[in-house]
Amino acid sequence: MKTNQLAAKADRAYLQANGSGGIYGAMYYSHNLHFIAACSGMNGNYADARKAAECWQPHVGPQVKDIPPLKDS
Repeated sequence: MKTNQLAAKADRAYLQANGSGGIYGAMYYSHNLHFIAACSGMNGNYADARKAAECWQPHVGPQVKDIPPLKDS
């Protein structure tokens, strides 16, 4: 999980410098946040799991309408 935390930190810096639109925020950053949320939940650290999930939603939510397999989920 530490690797994903470090990667998410680097992702935030990248997104701040380059904007949050596009595939980077939707996929790469979201991948790291998803793993942080999942690992935190499995470790019983629900506050960190929720925090990661709340950071994740703004990057994935807007993209769902453009990804056919997710439209009907």
